[in-house]
Amino acid sequence: MRNRYLPSLLPHEHVLSVLARWFDVSGRNDFLNTVRAVSNNVNSLSPMAVWRPVYWDLSRQFIETLGWENVIGQHTLFPYYAPFLRQLDRNLLLSGDESLASIRIKPVQQNLIKHAQHWRWCQSCAEEDYEQYGTSYWHTYHQLPSALTCYRHNALLLFQCTRCGFKYSHFQRHWLPPIDGRCRECSEQISPASMEIPPFIHWLDTASYYLQQCGSKVENEPLIKAMREKLGYEMLPQHLSVPLRAEITQQQRDFEAWLPELVIRNFFNRSCDKLFDGTNQVLRLSAVAYRARIAPPVSVLMMLNYLELESVFDDLLA
Repeated sequence: MRNRYLPSLLPHEHVLSVLARWFDVSGRNDFLNTVRAVSNNVNSLSPMAVWRPVYWDLSRQFIETLGWENVIGQHTLFPYYAPFLRQLDRNLLLSGDESLASIRIKPVQQNLIKHAQHWRWCQSCAEEDYEQYGTSYWHTYHQLPSALTCYRHNALLLFQCTRCGFKYSHFQRHWLPPIDGRCRECSEQISPASMEIPPFIHWLDTASYYLQQCGSKVENEPLIKAMREKLGYEMLPQHLSVPLRAEITQQQRDFEAWLPELVIRNFFNRSCDKLFDGTNQVLRLSAVAYRARIAPPVSVLMMLNYLELESVFDDLLA
């Protein structure tokens, strides 16, 4: 049943943000008890999952006016993750099947991705949204883990108070981006870290935004095929010969040497040594291109850029 007090979704607003805005105007002091009037599945409200049961409960509130395609395409991160999901999960989300009421779909290796588990915002967006709509809110484009800057203002996204370390990981204590730019815990002014944005990170940002716009129409297979062609092998044998093993090892070393430490530090929660050790596949070229390992979007985008396959990616999104 539709909750007639729940506000309408704003442009590119993450569906969970509606709960934060509704609670903000409710005047109550217990977030979880308040939003359980809409859903009982509210114990974890970070942006790290592609889909949770609470998304289904909220989609019932808007599906009559927006339709299923708009709900998942404009107000979740499904388009961004779509090319990198298991085909079963991807098809299920596209179908809108009722089984989505009880399942969670989580991207692979999210624990390694630095910006996947907390909410981020642009201070200029928060101020402009307040002027236009009377409230700040959480934008889907600000939650893409492989983007560091705002899609509207090209400013570095904010995610943490440098004084006390506060992050918006859930909504129980604080729930909307600060309009005045001050930390809700210690009142310190939150400012982005000083950082020069290299062209590679600009490309990652742009590619991430394009994925969120139309990634649900992109298949993973053409990307993998292009990577294999560039690496020089259509398939790898199950048992590698010594010369072939040495060549693949050298390809991986070249890729690791190409990746700037700045990139690793800004997109992953692990050091270079831990990301590139023998047990970790998140940035291993052969695992993604030949062993059918599903990798996070940021990993695949980095590989495509290293292999100079940006035009292949752009063509698929065109």
